Amino acid sequence: MMAQRWTRAMQGFLLCSLVALPAAAQTPIIGEIAPGTVVGRQLERRPPCVSETENMPHCGEHWPVVFGLRDNLGDAYVWIEDMVRRNPLARIGWSSEFELSRSGFRSDELALFDMFNPPLIAAQGAAAGTQYANNYDYQGIYNEGTVGRKIELGRIDDPALPARFDAALREIVRVRSLNLLSGETSLFPYALCIETWDLACPETGGSDRAGLFTGDRVHVGVRNESDEPLYLYVLLAGPGLPVRLVAGSMDGPLAPGALAPSIGDPFDLGDGRHQFFVIRSRTPLDARVFSEETRRTGRGPGCITVLERRLCTALSGTSVTIAPAHGEDWSMAADALFVRTKQAQVVGGGDVAPRGFAPWQVQIFSNQAYSVTELALDWAKGAQGKMLLKQERFQRNHRCAGSLIAPNIVLTAAHCVAKPPVDGDKVLTMREVRVGTQNLRQGGAVYRIDAVLFHNGYKPGNQKDDIALLRIAPKGRPIAQRPIKTAVDMPGMARIITGSPMEVLGWGYTEVVKRGERHERPADEPQFVVDQLRIAPMVAFDQTKCRAIKGYGDINKKICAVTPAGRAGNDNTFSCRNDSGGPVIQRSPSGPIQIGLVSGGVGCGAEENGVQNPSLFVDLQLFKDWIISAKTRLLKMPHGVARHP
Repeated sequence: MMAQRWTRAMQGFLLCSLVALPAAAQTPIIGEIAPGTVVGRQLERRPPCVSETENMPHCGEHWPVVFGLRDNLGDAYVWIEDMVRRNPLARIGWSSEFELSRSGFRSDELALFDMFNPPLIAAQGAAAGTQYANNYDYQGIYNEGTVGRKIELGRIDDPALPARFDAALREIVRVRSLNLLSGETSLFPYALCIETWDLACPETGGSDRAGLFTGDRVHVGVRNESDEPLYLYVLLAGPGLPVRLVAGSMDGPLAPGALAPSIGDPFDLGDGRHQFFVIRSRTPLDARVFSEETRRTGRGPGCITVLERRLCTALSGTSVTIAPAHGEDWSMAADALFVRTKQAQVVGGGDVAPRGFAPWQVQIFSNQAYSVTELALDWAKGAQGKMLLKQERFQRNHRCAGSLIAPNIVLTAAHCVAKPPVDGDKVLTMREVRVGTQNLRQGGAVYRIDAVLFHNGYKPGNQKDDIALLRIAPKGRPIAQRPIKTAVDMPGMARIITGSPMEVLGWGYTEVVKRGERHERPADEPQFVVDQLRIAPMVAFDQTKCRAIKGYGDINKKICAVTPAGRAGNDNTFSCRNDSGGPVIQRSPSGPIQIGLVSGGVGCGAEENGVQNPSLFVDLQLFKDWIISAKTRLLKMPHGVARHP
């Protein structure tokens, strides 16, 4: 939808250690939180635990995780405080390792903020680099795009909340226990490999991790870099995922230079720190060390040797044992990478739409799953395929957008619902509509398409009269609908003329695509549908000049739109593939008004001879009568698909 050029940033790994946060002024806050305000409360100060071994804090069998509670918990503050105090793995104190807080704008949800691993935020205006924002920072709490260290616990009033808190706490303790067991890297050297569909492990040494981003699907391997046969295993603690075994030499020792294969299916990288715990041993580990039974109890038939017993204890998540980091026959090291969502650095004038801005925006998606054969054939094509295995499910299935213009009535582009492979009645069974969310990863309700009317003048393969209406019905529980006003509802609204401002919304591709270039892979990088709805400013372009551009001869009843003046060149905006059917709006004192819908264009926002190739939007003011009559007919017609003059 808007162009973006990506930078790649990856941070080295630092073991998590207890350090005192700066003693900032504390202000109890009720209601709205002012930017920059510290919202933690200093509940108590306890003396540090006695340092018994290796200058590490130690309190009996375990070292409790220190929690802070934020004042925004309101009436739930007292019982949440009691929930924390009752858990033997936790204590309330200052400085805190984690903060319990309401979750951003979802005031009924509770979340844990990791105070020692603040989110990574793309440095604004920089070609590369990362800036850190402490989670106390207002933006770190309330800007959904920057919170990268948050563990969602669910509704505050849910009776299952203590159990979820305990499960999250055990996972925190598992990771910390493994960190405490790790440290020695020179004993039994290794090389870690992270493979993607187009990035294989090198013949020697580890892999280059600089090209990895959130959502990349990867395998993990580990190479024996020592001069003797060894057993190697890799445990991963990833954002939002439980500690698990991802690579290992389960069938015998690895010869020097050999690579231990990945275990299990490839997985998607999350946003944030991925910790890899690499175990090297002269003797094999019993596979039962990694079993679910061990995770529950910390004991089992596989917990025999010193290393196995320490791993069993660590993986149980019930205690932190301070112990030497290695023995004569084994060693364990911690490795990691920070993975970051691609951010627009040089190109891209749009942004994520504000939360709740567009309740009328809907997604039109395919309910047809790709077969194993189709996925394999696409994978075999490499860069020439659609890279389906690299995509998340919502990315594979997304097709178009639309808008609610009345209860259960969706306005969209005809080419989204009336051309192969969904021509005729096939659209009724092959496409569905998601209503009520701006985030394609979560939320909303699914509706089936009950009836379709598309303009009689539309023919597949061209963009003339590219408009359609859908009648939808809930597949399950319906959701509250908030339709948008259109030009039909504003009889006195001014016509769109050259220079008229507007904004386009969508989940579509975000990089510039030149004439004749593949949308899925412009330049040298693949691109996919985005999860968060984006919005970009545009202005109407002169129709006569638009017709003079190759490929824009037939723009009858269309709006040609380009980047606003002052944003051209490296900051251009546009609509692109998968934005089709979505709304184009203008602001008004009474709220957004839909004036158009995304129809097409040549490429996506590329400049030729100093002029940007315009985006093409259906001008709804020129289809007022059609929309009124089509909506009247659609409300009465039976299940089916028809043309409407």
